[in-house]
Amino acid sequence: MFASLTTIEIALLLVLPLIIFFQRSSWKMKEYVFLIPIIYVIWYFSYAFLHEICHLSAAIILGKRVYAYQLIPYFWKGETGVGYVNSEYNQLTVLMPYIKDIVFSVIGAILVMKKITKKPFITGLALTILVFSSLFDITNNYLIYVTQSINDFRAFSNLTNSSSAHFVGILFVAITLISTLLTLKQGKNYPDAIAVRKS
Repeated sequence: MFASLTTIEIALLLVLPLIIFFQRSSWKMKEYVFLIPIIYVIWYFSYAFLHEICHLSAAIILGKRVYAYQLIPYFWKGETGVGYVNSEYNQLTVLMPYIKDIVFSVIGAILVMKKITKKPFITGLALTILVFSSLFDITNNYLIYVTQSINDFRAFSNLTNSSSAHFVGILFVAITLISTLLTLKQGKNYPDAIAVRKS
């Protein structure tokens, strides 16, 4: 069930927003269409690492005992998405990847608003890693919690209470969704100020 839910979320929260942004931009399709699978592969291989390194860094900085960790899936062994940090934890160590997501999504939205990058590959990769992946990460983990499964939001709920976990989950989803929508809005004719005829 979770594999199919995650696949749908990847399609709707990662791939679709990138396609929409590119289609609204001033770039011609031939400039970006081949970049989409490349960007997705880079995201796929970096996603677990960025998530788990946040847990690990928070645990080390806060002096929590780390028992074991795996920062990337063992792709060479056929693993497709497993990473973990087994440590003593508190609210901050549990939520650190999602706090990172909030910061990344705001930075990504600002980069687009200020038009810092004007190359389709760099822009697409930055949006995927900073904005769309943040929305995916929080939404995916919150929905898994809602379905009564064990994950970070369940651990946060155990440390606090269910209402706090729902409040944080909904708030964080809302913030990253707003960043995503603002980013997509800024995509119109990006990076040019005026429309360019596409062919």
